[in-house]
Order: sequence, then structure tokens, then C-alpha cells
Amino acid sequence: MAPGYARAAECMATGCALVLIWVLLDWASFIHSYKGSSITPWDPGVGLLYALIVRGGMVYGLPMFVGAVCAEFFVRNATLGVLVTLVTGAIIASAYTTAALLARHHFGIDAELTRLRDIVILILTGVSAALIVAIAAPLLLIVDGRFNVSDFLPSTLRGFVGDAIGLAVVSPLTLRLWCLRHQLTAARIRSVLPAAAVYVLLIAAGLWVILSTSSQHGSDFFYLLFLPVIIAAVQQGFDGACLSLLVTQIGLVLALQRYSFDAKTFTEFQTLMFALTATALSVGAVVSEREQARRAFRDAEERLKRKEADAIRAGRFNLVSAMASALAHEINQPITAARALARSVQHILRGAAPDLPRADHNLTTLVGQIDAAGNIVRSIREFLQRGPLMSAVDVGALLQDVLVLVGPEAAAAQVRVELAVEDNLPPLRGDRGQLEQVVLNLVRNSIDAIVIARRVGHVRLAAQRSNRPSDLLISVGDDGPGVAADIAAHLFEPLTTSKRDGLGLGLSICESIVAAHGGRIWLQETGIDGTEFRMTLPFK
Repeated sequence: MAPGYARAAECMATGCALVLIWVLLDWASFIHSYKGSSITPWDPGVGLLYALIVRGGMVYGLPMFVGAVCAEFFVRNATLGVLVTLVTGAIIASAYTTAALLARHHFGIDAELTRLRDIVILILTGVSAALIVAIAAPLLLIVDGRFNVSDFLPSTLRGFVGDAIGLAVVSPLTLRLWCLRHQLTAARIRSVLPAAAVYVLLIAAGLWVILSTSSQHGSDFFYLLFLPVIIAAVQQGFDGACLSLLVTQIGLVLALQRYSFDAKTFTEFQTLMFALTATALSVGAVVSEREQARRAFRDAEERLKRKEADAIRAGRFNLVSAMASALAHEINQPITAARALARSVQHILRGAAPDLPRADHNLTTLVGQIDAAGNIVRSIREFLQRGPLMSAVDVGALLQDVLVLVGPEAAAAQVRVELAVEDNLPPLRGDRGQLEQVVLNLVRNSIDAIVIARRVGHVRLAAQRSNRPSDLLISVGDDGPGVAADIAAHLFEPLTTSKRDGLGLGLSICESIVAAHGGRIWLQETGIDGTEFRMTLPFK
């Protein structure tokens, strides 16, 4: 079969199935019909087809029209006549199709109903269409002579309540089931069965109390149904609210039929049910929306942490690249000495009378030089590890290394870097590589600021005890152009940068590193005369 014919056959089968479902739902809900018409206080078929139109478009308006017409013929034996039946079906289909299209294209509803806004759009547009149908259908029957003018208000009320509650209960549930259809595994269903059983028991108990204490004229205990439904909405979110409302509505309809309540009381209960539905859907939507926001925040936080960790690692590799020339010199010294000692031992052993004590001494010294080179390589490998390498850190040596690393860069930019370190500072306890990266980042930012301003400047790097003797204060100042006020207010937030090619993660990472060491970092001052950053770190 050609793809076009297969698609047409599939659409035809779907349409026929929907018409059959509409007729069956109309037959099941044909309760307290107003003078034999299709106006009843409970119409779930409208909610089902309205949800499908919102989801799939106006193509589902045709099954609604055909279903309304067929239901009139098969359920009520076409008591209204062919013309009135066709016009009634056209009113129903056109009103709900128009409302659904407005929700889709004008209000931009998300059919997955992930926000409270989407729930409000779905209910308001559907209820608006229900009001139009509830007014137009009785007017048509009055014009046809089947209703009196006095029938207008009661029939309109009953029809509006029936369609509104059908929309509010069935439409959201239909859309959510469609959205979750691939996630409804047997394991997931089993996991929610215990909680669902509790809700069903609470709803059944509430219905029993309500119906056993209510007469044909009152429903004073209906508020008991709010308890299980709202609990389900709070604990399970929007999906819990939808399912609990369906169970409550079906139980209420069956119980009202079982106890033979009259049409007026039935409509009164349905009105209260609509209020419960609106409340539960709102609560469930708010709970689900907040849960989604929390999940999104946690995901964003995890992504940011991963990016910061990757950036720290990348910063370490960049730092090692800058250290390459200095490290090459450090490694070259023990290697050169080891080579010379090896040559010396070789010369001694080849002599006529080998001086073995001297050779042994040279070999011992050679091994020490090789160990020194190995220690340098091992320190680089440890520096590149992700985890913190907590150890005693000499503040003066740390800052001197920073000067060595930025020396060529500063000289090329014609920037003078000064260092002032207070005497007799105790050692810090921390990750030397991470702390070096923080200071190096601040100094490089100062150099970049001076270069951008196209001026000859200087950077002052200082370390001293802070006002609290247990803390170290490190400051990095420059005579650059300063930081713009709009950037200064968010300087340590991720993705905040004044550099054209900057990622805006440098200062955020610096703040994370300093905070991990029990300290803090801040912008002390900035302006046209320069900028100064400060940070404090505990000595222990």
C-alpha cells in the first residue's frame, strides 16, 4: 500500500475510533438530560476531543462534529430532528475548535502543560467555548419550538456546568497522558500504586460521608473531598491532581446515580466539583512548576561546577605552559650535573688504578641529582591533579613565582610589577597551585586592563597580615582605567567579563577557590585612577 493511502487509512481509523468513543461517553454520561436533549451536567467527551484539538489541530474538530451527530441518533434516537441535530453538532464543533486554535496559535499554549499559564489558557478558552455552546444550544431549541423561554436559564446552567467540568477534568488528564505515554512503564506504575490506593480510599471515604449525610437539597460536607485531592496535588504535582480529580469525578457521578439524586442536586454537586477542580489544578501546577524550577537550578548548578572544575584544570595547564621555560632550566641543572658525574665515574673506572671511594661518592651525588629532577616532574604531575593538594605554602615564595611567570608578559606590555611582602609571615595551609592561579589571574587582569587603556603602568602586589592576625591579606592594585560600574556590580558572577574574548569565568573561579580555602575576595576600589582587588586567607 502506498504511503499516502496508508496515512489516509490510519486517519480514517483514528477518526472512527474517536467517534465511537464520543458516542460511548455520551451514552455513559446521559444523566439528567434536560427535556431529552443533549444538555446534561456531565459531558466528558467534550473534554477528550477538546484536548486532542489543542494537541493536534483542527483536524480533530471533524470527529467532534460527527460524534455529536451520531450520539444524537444512536443514544437519543434523533429526537431533535436531522436539521437541529446537524446545527447542534456544528455549533459544538466550531466553538471548541475555534477556542482550541486560539489557545494554540494566539495564546501559544504548551500542550504538555508544564506551566500554570498553560493550565489557565486551557481552562479559560475551553470554558469560554462551553459558555457559547451553553447559550447557543438552548436558543436553537427555543427557536425550533422544543424549549420555552423559561427553559433558557436552567438549560444553559446545566449545559455549561456539564461541559465545563468535562473540560476541566478530562482535558488536562488527556494531554498529560499523551505527554507521558512513553514513561508509563510497569515499574513506574507499580511505584505509585500504594499512594494511589491511599488517595482512592480517602476519596471513597469522603464520598460516603457526603452522600450519607446529604439530602436532596444540600451538600454541606463536600469540602471533605478537598483534603485527599489537594494532598495528591501537593505530593504528586499536576499529574497527581489530574488523576485524583478523575477518580473523584467518576466516584461522585456513580454515587449520585446510585442514590438517585435529582437534576438540581446533581448540578449543584458538579458546580462544587468544578471549584475543587480549579483549585487542585492550580495547586498541582504551581507545585510541578516549582519542582521543575528546582531541577533546572540544580542542573545549572551542576553544569556550572563542572565548567568551573574544567576551567580550573585548563588554567593549570595554561599555568604549566607558562612555567615551561623556568621548569626547563630547573630540570636542566640536575640533568647536566648527573651527566657530568656519570662521565666522571666512567673516567675513574677506566683508569689504571680506579679511585673507588671517589667513584662511589660521585654515584651517590648522581642519584641525588636524578631524584631532584624526578621531584620536579612529580610536582608538576601533582599540580595537574583535580583534587586539592593541601600543604604548607610559603607566601613569599608563592608570590615570587607569580612574578617569574608574569615577568615576560609584563615586560612585553611595558608594565612594571612591584612586590611587597611583610616579613615573617607564617605559612598558609592550602593548595599552592590553586592559590597561585588566583593571584596570577588577578595580576594578569591588571596587566590586561593597562594594555587596553594603551598606557604605561604598574601593578602592585602586596601581602601582609590583615586586621585579624589569623588572616593573610593579599592585594593586587593597578593604575588602569578601572572597572565599569555595571560590570563591577556583578564582577564575581559567572559569565561576567569586560574582555571581548573572555568567558567571564576567571573571577568566579577565583572566588570559588578562595572560598574553598576559608577566605574571601572582593573589589576594594575602582575608578579612573586604578583598581584594587583584595583577598583574605586564614593561615591555618
